[in-house]
Amino acid sequence: MKKQFIIVIILFLLIFIGCNNDTDERTLVCFQEEIFVYLDETAELPIEIAGYETEELEFVIENPEIIELDSLNILPLAVGATDVIVRSREKPEKNVSIRVFVLRDWIAKPTIRTSYPIMKVGQTAKLLFTNSVPVGAPYECFDWEVSDEEVAVIEDGLTVKALKPGATTITAALRVDPEITGSFDLIVVEDEFYRDDGKPAILLRTEGDAATLKAGEELQIRADFAGFDMDDYYWKVINNSVARIGENGNLMGCAPGIAEVYLYSKADRAVYGHLFVEVEGRPNVDYVARLIAAAEKELGYREASNGYTKYGFWYGTYQGHHYTNLHWCAMFVSWCINEAGISSTIVPLYANVESGKQNFLSKKIYYLREDYIPKAGDLIFFLRDGAGHTGIVTGCDGETVYTIEGNTSNMVARRSYPLDYHTIDGYASPEYPPYNPESE
Repeated sequence: MKKQFIIVIILFLLIFIGCNNDTDERTLVCFQEEIFVYLDETAELPIEIAGYETEELEFVIENPEIIELDSLNILPLAVGATDVIVRSREKPEKNVSIRVFVLRDWIAKPTIRTSYPIMKVGQTAKLLFTNSVPVGAPYECFDWEVSDEEVAVIEDGLTVKALKPGATTITAALRVDPEITGSFDLIVVEDEFYRDDGKPAILLRTEGDAATLKAGEELQIRADFAGFDMDDYYWKVINNSVARIGENGNLMGCAPGIAEVYLYSKADRAVYGHLFVEVEGRPNVDYVARLIAAAEKELGYREASNGYTKYGFWYGTYQGHHYTNLHWCAMFVSWCINEAGISSTIVPLYANVESGKQNFLSKKIYYLREDYIPKAGDLIFFLRDGAGHTGIVTGCDGETVYTIEGNTSNMVARRSYPLDYHTIDGYASPEYPPYNPESE
């Protein structure tokens, strides 16, 4: 009896061990950790899934804007990089990860910069492609090299750290085609730096040394020296479709791209500083509220006795300094558009009222007063009975339109008019990006 009992125990243990032993011999392995795919092509994930049905696996795409998957086939959507994780639904600990790079079918020679073109010892800056046309390949598709690592080094995340004063060359070579390269000379200084013409360079810094900015958000930029007085300088940004910069150095992202920001001395344009910021994403901003707020801050501003206004001066930094003392109602509107961070693709700059109307007519967003009820955020145009004036609509009650205007009695002021007022010609109604307060 005792012998039989022992046999039963042994059989039970064998069955128990057998039931709990992982005898899953199915294969889930990747034989390539990275794969390069061109936009106009497809490719198969470099994995082996012997013994699995596709529905037994879960496919997780880190960034679904870059690729889609059709079973094991990679369908490229946009230039970029993303991880793909493939795991067993039954046993998620069984998984593999593949890095997928999507490239355009032609790759531009990269123009490389650091976010700070001149760096101070101890500073960090991000490596950026500053091409006006996108390179066509993500940063990770390049091998990066620093000629003198005693001056600067590249750390994780393509961050450059300045170590000691000097100059060094940073080079990037495309991994799949090393003939496609770009390079630039980085300057590292202890404190001050003078350009070849003997003029001092203004060193700029962003808040928190940030090199990226989400569209719709703001980033403060300042000059990195003691005694800085903003009244002696002015800001300017290249490519107003990507970003705008306010009079106080607040950079506002508009759309994906590279913003090149300059600060100039009013006394000598050869004294300047600049930096680069990468704008990412799409804005979710109440641009109408921003525009009206920008205009309201200017209420009471008056032109100088010689006709000078800061709006004319600002407009002249983009279009020519002869605008500084001209009639300024339209330049006031353009200035407020800039201060609100609204892209030039939505509202182009204008200094002439009739030219502004024609711009909006060409964009098919101009409406005659007889056919339209204005709303907050519209731009009003007075062009009848000899008038030539423009302003910003702050509201309408169905009978009266309310505005804020520049160069009305030589100042910025609120005004109101019946909708059928004889000099009103019509309204531009800019197509501001949609705003969803719940997703903020």
